[in-house]
Amino acid sequence: MIAASHRVYKKRQKKNSHNRKDLCDATALLHSDIIFIRLDLRSKNIKNCITEMGQAPLPKTAVAVFSMNDVTGKAVFVDEENTVKIYVRLTGVPPGEHGLHVHQCGDISGEGCKLAGSHYNPGNKAHGGAHGSPRHPGDLGNVVADKFGIVRVDVTVRYVSLRDIVGRSLVLHVGRDDLGLGKGEAKSESLKTGNSGGRLACAVIGWSKC
Repeated sequence: MIAASHRVYKKRQKKNSHNRKDLCDATALLHSDIIFIRLDLRSKNIKNCITEMGQAPLPKTAVAVFSMNDVTGKAVFVDEENTVKIYVRLTGVPPGEHGLHVHQCGDISGEGCKLAGSHYNPGNKAHGGAHGSPRHPGDLGNVVADKFGIVRVDVTVRYVSLRDIVGRSLVLHVGRDDLGLGKGEAKSESLKTGNSGGRLACAVIGWSKC
């Protein structure tokens, strides 16, 4: 094993940045074709340091492409500070309201998208809508298909990032989501799934523009 220590990045910021330094030290151990790198990051601007070393920052967009049960189209996810904006464009959807949720797993094989698991809910919260509290991070509320079966909806959710949901699945349900407001006998399931019924179509959420 050959050990080599390299200073791979040392740069003074511009004068309008108060002459602060971004410093990224790396120790690389080379063995055969494998390179092990230990990073010592001394900068708030870590993204620049990683880019300088040839490692691109994570993409800012993800996509879920639907092609199931006559439902086609996609949902585009855009990561912004403390929020994710979701642009849903689908065709072939039965007219009316349909619950839309991020589910725990990215396995959409098998009948009825059952292997996608339950709603993405790492904090074990009660079910709700796309806004307010309580809610699952995967709760996206309802989308509406017009009489032609077209869904064109934009959704913004807070306190979630693409890191949290890429690799999971986006599920469109048969029925309307009651947003956790069900009463009587419907209340128990309302707090879990919103009583939105079976799974009409699903798609894996993956990075786009890689």
